[in-house]
Amino acid sequence: MIQLPVWATLAGTYSATLVTASVIVAVLASYVALQLASRVIATTGRVRLAWLLGGAVAMGAGIWAMHFVGMLAFRLEDRPITYDPLHLTLSVLVAVAASGFALWVVSLGAGSWRPLTLGAVAMGGAIAGMHYLGMAGLHTAAVLTWRPELVAASVGIAILASGTGLGLAAWFQSDESWTTRLRRRLAAVVLGCAIAGMHYTGMAAARFHPVLPGIETAAEARIETPGVVATEGLAFLVVVATLIILGIALAGSVADRYFRRLAVEHGRVRASEAALAEAQRLSHTGSFTRNLLRPEEGSWSAEWYRIFGLDPSSPPSLQKMRDLIHPEDAARVEELVRQAIGEKTDFDAEYRVVLPDGSIRHIHGVSHPVVDASGEVVEFMGTVMDVTERKQAERAVRRARDRVLQARFAAMIEERTRIAREIHDTLLQGFTGIALQLVAATSRVSHPPEAIAALRELIALAQKTLKDARQAVWDMREPALAGVDFPATLRTAAEDGLRGAGIVLDYTVQGVPRPLDPEVEAVVFRVGQEAIANVVKHATAHTVRLGLSYGTRAVQLSVNDDGRGFAVDPDFHAYGGHWGLLGMRERANQIRAKLSVRSLLGHGSEIVIRVPYAIGGSHSSRSNPAGDPAQTTGTG
Repeated sequence: MIQLPVWATLAGTYSATLVTASVIVAVLASYVALQLASRVIATTGRVRLAWLLGGAVAMGAGIWAMHFVGMLAFRLEDRPITYDPLHLTLSVLVAVAASGFALWVVSLGAGSWRPLTLGAVAMGGAIAGMHYLGMAGLHTAAVLTWRPELVAASVGIAILASGTGLGLAAWFQSDESWTTRLRRRLAAVVLGCAIAGMHYTGMAAARFHPVLPGIETAAEARIETPGVVATEGLAFLVVVATLIILGIALAGSVADRYFRRLAVEHGRVRASEAALAEAQRLSHTGSFTRNLLRPEEGSWSAEWYRIFGLDPSSPPSLQKMRDLIHPEDAARVEELVRQAIGEKTDFDAEYRVVLPDGSIRHIHGVSHPVVDASGEVVEFMGTVMDVTERKQAERAVRRARDRVLQARFAAMIEERTRIAREIHDTLLQGFTGIALQLVAATSRVSHPPEAIAALRELIALAQKTLKDARQAVWDMREPALAGVDFPATLRTAAEDGLRGAGIVLDYTVQGVPRPLDPEVEAVVFRVGQEAIANVVKHATAHTVRLGLSYGTRAVQLSVNDDGRGFAVDPDFHAYGGHWGLLGMRERANQIRAKLSVRSLLGHGSEIVIRVPYAIGGSHSSRSNPAGDPAQTTGTG
């Protein structure tokens, strides 16, 4: 290089269009680089190696293209500029190697600043080397000199931009949230501007001087060296080719991210299906959908097939499901089907099925109708639960409770009978003797008349007391109602209780009378007897309505009066020393019946006892099927 005291500097200019294109390429290359870094971090093994190599080519091509387009944007007055292919090739390789190194550093040290710092220095130096290699291949009729301070600044910017890019890639990782995607775009703009800033700082460090006399021949020979001519057409081709490469890389990144997210979703779905299948197996619950227009179309879970004992390889037909329903439930199935479809309501019922092996299972089915645009039911979807074990446990508990209640009731009756016998054999016999002695003594007294009248009143009182005591002892014993007409016996008892009280009896029987368990008849009889006795003693009533109702599930006795009423104590405490209501409740509890007492002052009272047949064990209820049958759509 020839040093002169004064050396003129040629004025260089830039094409605004190509400068803008170079910055855009830098931003796009930065964005693709961050995307590729997330793919390298998210993958492992051979897939990571493939992304590492492909990302190095795409990212390196983008960075190199930005620098080359920036150099093509440079104009040196009217002097032609060419580029040495060897230097251009070397600069491309350096860019690709630097990009590959950067992606490798990110994949290894995503969470540590030490490898990121070393990587930033190495990558920044490589990018700076790429730039100055390209400048070394620049041929023109001028002499090139450099400003050291700007050269150092460009290298510093390259290292800073590289460190920023590596740090952002490590920070973003493979996160694909909306916030991270926005940050990645903003970071790409900042990083692209930084890379462009490094290039144009390096270009600003270059000084071009006219060729001095004496070296013109060497300069001309340098210009005539075969190379790449800098033209706007070449810049356009480079930009288009780079955009294609970056577009392919970006599309691959987006596709990989999509397929990986799809794989993750599929994994979650499979895990959810596995968890659902396990939950269904543990809870004995199966799910199904059934198309009413095309019955062969639908879905049935593995547990559904297990519950019904069917082969999962063939969809169940409607006829097959009808055949599974218990014969005693089959009569109601069609009605339930019509009701569910006609009213478009949910189905919820318990029913029985007979499995292919002959075993009987209790099923709780719940299904929901799906309607089309015209409002017609086209599909049912729902669940079925095998509740056989629950039914068996409930039956065992009910039998155990019945045995306990029966034992308690028998013990109570036995004790009351014993007490009644003791009273009869001691107190009543003794009182009877006293009454007889009074009669005998009275027969021997002839005067005065006042004494005779007093003795006769005393005898009458004793006889009445003896009669009441015998009735009380009789009431303590269990009434013998077995084999008698219970409605007629109840009416006779009510008429006897009201005789002489001036109260009208209105007696009705609803439903078809059926035989009841003797214990149930005894409790209902005693409750009605005690209720009528309370009306006579306390109500001051004119009419008593006694109603005996045989329903489909329970027998019910109601006693209503139009008397003065009373304030009901929810705990049924004694009223004025009387224990009638408390005794009624105790009797009802012994057979697990429901007793209700309603009354208002001045508006009479009502006493109702309701006994389900299942509790009383009526002869007809023992063969009654458990629960309502389900419709075909409720079974699947």
